[in-house]
Amino acid sequence: MVFISGLLFGGGLFNFFEGIINHHILQIHHVKPGAYQLYYDLAFDFAGLAMVLIGIWLYNAHKKVSN
Repeated sequence: MVFISGLLFGGGLFNFFEGIINHHILQIHHVKPGAYQLYYDLAFDFAGLAMVLIGIWLYNAHKKVSN
């Protein structure tokens, strides 16, 4: 469970910051270019943030069970 929580936390953190930097600040690329690209980019950012929060929640849940 610790591995899964770390995987979610790390992957989510990478997605969140990559989305902020590459999609919004530098505008190197977008998730889906076109009329609604801002909404797709924001959904990508929120998905990364959700992965981070789920990873933290899983880690804390595992700590409580193993104590």
